[in-house]
Amino acid sequence: MSIKRLKKEKDVVVEKKKYSVEFKKKIVQEYLTGLKNAQDIHREYGIRFTLLHSWHVWYKNHFQNFSNDYKIMKTKKTEDKARILELEAELLKLKDAYDKEKLRADIMEHLVDLAKEYHDINLKKSIGKK
Repeated sequence: MSIKRLKKEKDVVVEKKKYSVEFKKKIVQEYLTGLKNAQDIHREYGIRFTLLHSWHVWYKNHFQNFSNDYKIMKTKKTEDKARILELEAELLKLKDAYDKEKLRADIMEHLVDLAKEYHDINLKKSIGKK
């Protein structure tokens, strides 16, 4: 990023920033993929929406693979979201199975304790004893 002086008025220098092509592409791609919205970009990089919009138009006009890149990025994002939903569903099933198994183990432990208390039967295995 370089800074170019535009004009000088009464000891006030107005400067215009010049951004590299790679930087512009990076910002537009972050915006198009949904990684960051316009507010995020403004907060992080100080780039206003009007400038972002002009970069978007520039990007569309100068890169022939724009539509393909955009479709690939959108498809990837959609696939990622679908995979996340699948993993969250699997996690819920595993948590449910864990909770059921924990409950079963607690009940078994309680039954063993009751057998000992009311019937004087020791159901716990003693390691090393026959």
